[in-house]
Amino acid sequence: MLDKHAVINLNNQLKNLKKYFSHRNWLANEYFYITRPSVEVLKKYDLKPNVFSQIKNKYLLVILFPAYLVFSIILNLIYALLVPGKKVKIHNKNYPVFFVSHATIDNPSHANGDRIYGDLLKTRNSSSKNLVYFLNHTKGNNKTLSQRIKRSIDADFVLNSKNLPIWKMLYILIQNVALTLKIFVKHFSTILISKNGKHIIKILYFQISRKTTANLVIRENIFDILQQTKCNNLVLTLEGHAYESVILELVSSLKSNLKVFMFQHSPISHGQMALRDLIEGLNPNQHFLCSSPLVAKYLKLSFPEGKNSIYVIGSPKYEQRQKVNNIKKKIVLAPEGLNSSLKEFLYLAKILILQNHKKIVLRIHPALKVDIQNRYILRKLSKKDVFEISQSSLKIDLADAKYCIFRASSVGLESLAYQTIPVFYGNKWENENVNPLKIIDTDYIFLDSENLKLLKSLKPKKDVTKNWISYYSKLDISKFFDLTNQK
Repeated sequence: MLDKHAVINLNNQLKNLKKYFSHRNWLANEYFYITRPSVEVLKKYDLKPNVFSQIKNKYLLVILFPAYLVFSIILNLIYALLVPGKKVKIHNKNYPVFFVSHATIDNPSHANGDRIYGDLLKTRNSSSKNLVYFLNHTKGNNKTLSQRIKRSIDADFVLNSKNLPIWKMLYILIQNVALTLKIFVKHFSTILISKNGKHIIKILYFQISRKTTANLVIRENIFDILQQTKCNNLVLTLEGHAYESVILELVSSLKSNLKVFMFQHSPISHGQMALRDLIEGLNPNQHFLCSSPLVAKYLKLSFPEGKNSIYVIGSPKYEQRQKVNNIKKKIVLAPEGLNSSLKEFLYLAKILILQNHKKIVLRIHPALKVDIQNRYILRKLSKKDVFEISQSSLKIDLADAKYCIFRASSVGLESLAYQTIPVFYGNKWENENVNPLKIIDTDYIFLDSENLKLLKSLKPKKDVTKNWISYYSKLDISKFFDLTNQK
């Protein structure tokens, strides 16, 4: 079992290590961000191995680092040559609001528009449309995606490129390699001797990874957009990801009058340390847009000295309490967008099948590229009559669901509107630190992933269908319009 103090200590160690990594490029490094203290996210930090194992792993990483560095350079160069990017060109010079979204248009539960911002994209005070920048989470052919997005949203948009133009890509790669080598040489003895050495060497590995490079590409593309346009408002997601820090630093460096709104669209839980660090680093011209009064209250209590304005703007995920079928039979499984999480939920599906449940519906995260191992398991499970991979809307799935089993997915929160019993699936640590239902006054079932029992024998403390509470509020478009038009 993970120890709370160990995770807090880890986060403090990462914050203290940033003194070695002052260049803005290090902000793009995912290793610094504990976005969610789940087992999957914390795995890369090796909190459990014994001292001998940690020392052995550290020295092995140090020995292999030069070879990995060369391999990474070659791989990135080949990729940059084979898939060259283009300079972002914006035709309209004036946009009321510039949105940054990592939504996917191919989400089967979504019918109209971007699933993060919804109808906020339509909010404007002139004939000019708003601008949306879609991050790398979108899948598929760019031409096909563009056609689908045009049909879905009433806004101009830019799809994030995998690479920059070759000359600019080369500059970023060379700069990144130089920064990494400088730290490796300058702090070589610290890496070998210090107990923080294992984190430093892993940070270097992450810095030359494709994920970090992708975040640097995002920065350059958004810089190009801001240079070409006159925007008064920038709207970002609020989750504590590396790309959010990268964009916020960029905006600060430009010293513009751009108002920044951080839109909380996904569930918030107690243990999101990267989110806490991001919030503590915001300046007074950067504000919160919350999905409900519940979240606004939590933020005010958590950050009583915060200088940032908090506005309840609602969410596209809001649903009124639904009239549903009294005889509900389905069990809906909603894993996060990680293959490790999907694997755990597939294991649970096997157990539920053995328990002779009548219908098990799996909702795969729309941004997840399913790996080979999980594809193989899915093929086997799909042969079972009681198992189904959802191709339906979320409304259809939840309307007939008795249970919704989730971990960090917002589907668990959305299920409350359908009088579906939410089931948090994870270990005790995750239940305390990852479970978003912990910050609101509602009942749920806790299904311990380390001590699975028959789901049939689990009962909520109360009838959750009577103790109904909405996590999300109705989207307030007029309020958003007023905020983005204030001088």
